Amino acid sequence: MKNPLIEKHFQNAKFSYSNEEYVKALDSIEKVLHIDNNNMNAIFFRGKCYMKLKKYSEASDDFTKTTSDKNYDFKGGLGLRFLIRKISNNKEAEVFVNDLINRMPENEHIRFVFAEYLYRNGEYVNAINEFEKSIGFGNRINNYSYDYIANCWAQLGNSEKAIENLTHAINNSIDNDLCKTSFYYERAKCFFSNNEYDSAYTDAISVPRSR
Repeated sequence: MKNPLIEKHFQNAKFSYSNEEYVKALDSIEKVLHIDNNNMNAIFFRGKCYMKLKKYSEASDDFTKTTSDKNYDFKGGLGLRFLIRKISNNKEAEVFVNDLINRMPENEHIRFVFAEYLYRNGEYVNAINEFEKSIGFGNRINNYSYDYIANCWAQLGNSEKAIENLTHAINNSIDNDLCKTSFYYERAKCFFSNNEYDSAYTDAISVPRSR
């Protein structure tokens, strides 16, 4: 049964957050956690507030706590990805990423965050190794991993490897998925750069159309 007081504090927090009143939102969410200190939705929401307030260390701690709960694992991983992107041009980012890896070396979400960080910093070979470690979890992230690996190989000048990984992403995607559209488009560009014009044309006309 839902706790009406928790619901009220959550509503207040969301209202304040939507109005960019992040300190007030944080105050309301702390009231939720005073009632239920293990409320993963509240911990994740608090992490979002901390991120808006540029309290990145606190945000990282909260998203990591959320990631440790199997029911909120994906949500916590997503929060960490947004956090690292937010500070990707900041020297703090490297410290946060290394700290996360050291704390949870086997967590595939963290591996994906780390791989994205390496990719954005042009460390394509190392990024490939990390993305390959994150291939196993969650079908959608699985496809994103293949897409990133393909982009890494393209940056390294190996269009054959890029095509191979984009093919994996396409085959694992459901029909009418917008991501599948982008995978076809990217593979067509790889075929074209590889002078495989017939295949490029086939991919271009095979792009799924949304209904």
